[in-house]
Parts: sequence; structure tokens; C-alpha cells
Amino acid sequence: MPRQWRFIDSGYGDAYSNMAMDEALLLSAIEGHGRPTLRFYGWHPAAVSIGYAQDVNGAVNLAACKKRGLPLIRRPTGGRGVLHQKELTYALVAPQDFFPDGGVLPTYRIIAEGLVQGLRRLGVAGCLTTPRTRTSPGTRGQNGAAACFLASSWYEITVEGRKLIGSAQRRLKGYILQHGSILRAADYEAILELFPAPNAGSSIKLKERIRNKITSLGELLDRELPLEYLKQQLREGFAQALAVEFVADEPTAYERQLARRLYEQKYSTPLWNFKRGGIR
Repeated sequence: MPRQWRFIDSGYGDAYSNMAMDEALLLSAIEGHGRPTLRFYGWHPAAVSIGYAQDVNGAVNLAACKKRGLPLIRRPTGGRGVLHQKELTYALVAPQDFFPDGGVLPTYRIIAEGLVQGLRRLGVAGCLTTPRTRTSPGTRGQNGAAACFLASSWYEITVEGRKLIGSAQRRLKGYILQHGSILRAADYEAILELFPAPNAGSSIKLKERIRNKITSLGELLDRELPLEYLKQQLREGFAQALAVEFVADEPTAYERQLARRLYEQKYSTPLWNFKRGGIR
């Protein structure tokens, strides 16, 4: 029989709660309180996240965030800025030694295979990116575009050359947290306004570039998928790629308590979100 992992469907949460729970699941597993887990969630209200190492002033247009009423959150993982709006977010927590050789790229590849399998069940032919650079996934620097979905790293998901799913990972004490955004719809105007693009030329050219770099499930399928159906197919894709059985569950009382503490002391604080490297 396949080994059993938890499946948690958290519904919608605010930016601070979402990141706090992701880290709480990771820390709980490290401490021996939790189990390998796949979690799905959405963002309400919409928000902007930046990578762990990014300088907030170069990563996002803060005035545009304020104008649009978008909270800003610094993720515990690497990567670049992301607009979390109409998407499904996945988070996976597991021991490194579950994956062959435990390396970063093999881990990304296997998790990406789960996403590709899920997309295939939806009638979408996703491809794994294999950039020519040596950049590690989820740890990109700040050169070039500030938006995550304008650049592809190792084993992220594209369709006909346009990015559909972006992911980032953190490793800590033998465990991994990987989470990523599965775009259900893309707001090109908002992306254009929120994320600076040095030397991009005219706004018309940049808008064209964005449309050539990003896609969404709604655009690919020309319809809006029922959210529960999307979750079901992606869950099955992960189960197939990881050779595990998912059992529906909830965060433990300990994990909820830990998430609340992380929310209050870390993710909702200006020190964490606006001061680069302010908290380790």
C-alpha cells in the first residue's frame, strides 16, 4: 500500500495567516509533531508577496500596492514578487530523504511532475522548464524582472513557453517546504503596475512581453474551472507522482497555535515584511 500523507484544504486566508501556517507545518514536522502534508489554499484579500532575500524597495511598487489596497508579505522562501489574486496555492512539507538523493533539483522535478500530472487530467499540457543558467530554483536574484512569473527557473511549469505555475522552496533541518502559485486568471495590468521592470522600454512593449510570458488556466481552457474540481485533479496528480495516498485532515492544535504565534510575532510585522533580513 502507498504511504499516507495528510491533505489539508484550508480554503481562503489572508497573506499573514497563509505564510504563518506554511511555516508552522514545516516546523511541526521538524519537531516531530506533524506528518508529510500537501495543503491547498487561496488568498483573501488579494496580496503581494516577495522572496525572502528581496529588497522590498526594488521588488515591488509600494505606491501601487497602497493604491490597490494590497497587503505585502515576505515569504519564508526565495524567488521574486508575486501577485496572489485569482489562484490556487499549494504547499508541500516533507522530509528531504523522501526524495531520491534529497537534492534541490530532484525534489523540484518530482513535485513538478505532480503538477504536470494534475494539469494533464485537466486537459492542459504543461512542460517542465530547464533553464540554461545555473540558477537554483526559488533562489533567484534581483537582476531583470521583479515579478516571479516573468522568469522561469528549474522545473517550473510552462505551457507553450508561457509560465503557468511558479514555485519556491525552503530547506531546514532535513525537511523541505515548497509552495507555489497555480494561476486561475492573470491580471496583466496589475502585474505591469506592481512590479518594476528596469530598461523595459515602453509600457506597450512591456505589456506585450508580460502577455508572452504568462498564462492562466482560464485563458488556456477558455473557461473558469470549478475550484473543487481543480483541487481534486491536482491532488490526484500529486498522489500519482509521489506514490502516496492523501488522507483529508486538519492542522493540529499545536500547529494552529504555532501559526498564530508566527502570525503575531513575524508575518504581520513591518520588521519582517519591510526590513530585508530583519528576522532570521
